[in-house]
Amino acid sequence: MSTLEELRTLAHNIIDAYELRVRTISALMNQAHKLLRTYRLEVEEMVGRLEDNLAKGQCLRRKDFNAMIGSIVARRREMEKEVEKALKNFWEEEGQMIKRLRNMVTNANASGLEEIEVIKGDILTRQREREGNLVKMLRDLQIEQEELGVALKKLLSKGKAVKVKDFNLMIKALKFQQRQREDEIVKMLDEFEMVREKVSAEWQRVTSL
Repeated sequence: MSTLEELRTLAHNIIDAYELRVRTISALMNQAHKLLRTYRLEVEEMVGRLEDNLAKGQCLRRKDFNAMIGSIVARRREMEKEVEKALKNFWEEEGQMIKRLRNMVTNANASGLEEIEVIKGDILTRQREREGNLVKMLRDLQIEQEELGVALKKLLSKGKAVKVKDFNLMIKALKFQQRQREDEIVKMLDEFEMVREKVSAEWQRVTSL
């Protein structure tokens, strides 16, 4: 086997390992997201039961109930959409880059193939940062959903004896917890976008060789 062929084989092995990692990470994250989506449906079912209890006890009109809890539920749905978007972008962009790298390996000379090995560590480091930010997004979504779920279960345990005062306290507590995390979430999304741009720029540099 010639040196060029050996380099080409090595380059394909590097890409194979990278693609396997992308597929594995994507599958795990999508599985985690599906579980969170299932839990979200359970939470929404609990919201409906609490609404019925408050309405039947003539404590709170359904219209007022929806107005009070609307922002809480909407926030979690928006977070879920952000996660879905991030997961989709992660898979599509990595798939495109892997395809472009394979085409480059097929047509590259020895110097171009050596460059892949040289920058491999840097690319994987940034990739792990990107994966880490996706994990944080899933974690924060899980925390917020679980907080709402626990609060709802506590009120539902009161049955029809639940009062508007109890519901108000729950809303205030959830909003307080939400405000505490808002700055962290905004920072995390900004970091995710920065890493995403760096990875994209690095891939562009590699595939232009």
